[in-house]
Amino acid sequence: MTDITDTDSYGPLGYLVLAVSGDDPAGLSELLELIARDDVRVLDLEAIARDDDGLVHFVDLADVPALAPLAGAYAGLLDQDDVQDVGELLDPGTTAAVIVYEDVWALRLPGFRLLDAGPVLPTDIEAAVASDEI
Repeated sequence: MTDITDTDSYGPLGYLVLAVSGDDPAGLSELLELIARDDVRVLDLEAIARDDDGLVHFVDLADVPALAPLAGAYAGLLDQDDVQDVGELLDPGTTAAVIVYEDVWALRLPGFRLLDAGPVLPTDIEAAVASDEI
């Protein structure tokens, strides 16, 4: 993983909250391939868990085998408020990966220069489809 200060400009940024299923989720290899191709850059990665008593906390990546290949992508971008927000999404006994990433592929499009980027939430698309806006 690279240092997040190791650039003059950034591509579109985003984050994912993914519940971890098992020790070796099939999608991990696809994520690692995107990183290896330098299509995405992981800027920060945290594991967050809600224990059986409902308490929410950070988890050491070494304690989550499925996330071990991504260790080293820590930038400290997430704070305790973020942890609590993610924790509200989790069922007791569940661990999630929070991945802050950059779409670096967008900076390599010949003949284009990135001017702006922003998030579009799945709920926004679902609402537009439901209201026949699109």
